[in-house]
Amino acid sequence: MVVMKRIISLALPCQLLWRNIQRQQSVPTRPCSLYTCTYKTRNRALHPLWERPDLVPGGDRQSPINIQWRDSVYDPCLKPLQICYDPTTCLHIWNNGYSFLVEFEDSSDKSVITGGPLEGNYRLKQFHFHWGAINDWGSEHTVDSKCYPAELHLVHWNAAKYGSFEDAALEENGLAVIGVFLKLGTHHKELQKLVDALPAIKHKDTLIEFGKFDPSCLMPSCPDFWTYSGSLTTPPLSESVTWIIKKKPIEVDHNQLEEFRMLLFTSAGEKEKKMVDNFRPLQPLMNRTVRSSFQHDYILHIQKRTKEQTQQVIPHRQYRAALKKEKRKKRRQELARLRDSGFAEKDEENSVAEDEELEEEKKLEAERQKLHEEWLLREQKAQEEFRLKKEKEEAAKRRQEEEEVQY
Repeated sequence: MVVMKRIISLALPCQLLWRNIQRQQSVPTRPCSLYTCTYKTRNRALHPLWERPDLVPGGDRQSPINIQWRDSVYDPCLKPLQICYDPTTCLHIWNNGYSFLVEFEDSSDKSVITGGPLEGNYRLKQFHFHWGAINDWGSEHTVDSKCYPAELHLVHWNAAKYGSFEDAALEENGLAVIGVFLKLGTHHKELQKLVDALPAIKHKDTLIEFGKFDPSCLMPSCPDFWTYSGSLTTPPLSESVTWIIKKKPIEVDHNQLEEFRMLLFTSAGEKEKKMVDNFRPLQPLMNRTVRSSFQHDYILHIQKRTKEQTQQVIPHRQYRAALKKEKRKKRRQELARLRDSGFAEKDEENSVAEDEELEEEKKLEAERQKLHEEWLLREQKAQEEFRLKKEKEEAAKRRQEEEEVQY
C-alpha cells in the first residue's frame, strides 16, 4: 500500500514526477516510476501500457484528443489569455526517462497565467515536450487528424484553490496546460538555448541547473486557442486539466528536432534506447465540447426575435456559399441587361469561370463531408466500446460484491 501511494504521488500531468531533490549537476537524483515512463510509436507495437484500453483506467474526459476544426464552437465569452513569466524562477532541466522537463520555482505568483477559460492565477510548474521518431508525427493532440512533429506542454496549477501542486494535479480544475505545436520550418533562436543543454542530460535521471529562461519566447504570436476539459496523459489519468491548445504552431528546424531524438529513455550503463514517440494515443471526445477563442468555420448569429437573443451557430462555409450564390444571381441579372446591349460576351466567359469554381467547391465540400462522416462513425464506435467496457466493469463489480456477501 505504501508503494502504491508513492507511485500515485509521483504520476503527475504528462508524466511529471515531483520530489524534493538535491541540486547536483549531472547526478541521477530522481527515480522514474515504471508507471510513468511511457511512450508509443505509430509504426511499431504500442507500449504495453497502451496495448489494451481495458487495462488503462480512465473516465469520459481523457486526453489527448483530435480537435475537429469545424466542430469546435466559438465562445465570445473567452477572455484573452494573459501570460506573465519571470525568467529568474527557472530552476533546472532534467531527463526523467520519458521526456526532458524544465522546472520552475512555484512558491509565489511570479510566473503565472490567467484569463482565457481560467478563473484566477495558475502558477507555472514545468514545461516539457512530446515528439516523434520522424517529422510525420510526434504531437499528442492533432487538428483534423493532422500530426505535428512535436508538442510543447506548459503545466500550471491552481494555487488559489489548492495548497500544493500534488493536490491540484488530482482535483477538479486543478491544472491548466498550454499546448503549443512545433512544425518544421526556420531555426528557432530562443529554443536553441534549451537545445544546447540537452547533451548534458542525455541519459535518464540526469539533471543540470538551467537558470533565467522565459518560456513565453516559445509562444506563437497569434493569441487564438482552443480549450476543453481533459486529463493527464499518463496514469493516474486524473481528469483535472483545463487544456489550452494554441491554434498556430511555432517553427523549429530539423536539426533542433534531431537533438530531441538524441536523448535516451535509458540510464548510463544500460542498453541505449532513443527517446522518441513519447506520446499517448488519441482518446475519444465523448460528449465534450471544444471551444475556440476565434471565429473560423462557424460564425455566431443572434436571433433578435427572441427575448433572450438565443445564439445560433451555422457553418461558415455555408454562409460564404450563400454570399457567392447571391453574387452570381446579381451577375446573371447584369448579363441579361448587357446582352440586350451586345456587351455580354466577356461577362459570359467570367460567368462560366465562376460556375466551374462553384463545381470545384462542391466537390471539395463533398470530400470534407465524407471525411467528417467517417470521423463521426469512428467516434461513435469508440463511445460504444467505452460504454461496453463500463458495463462489463460494473457487472464484474456486482458479481464480486455478491460473492463476498455469500461468503
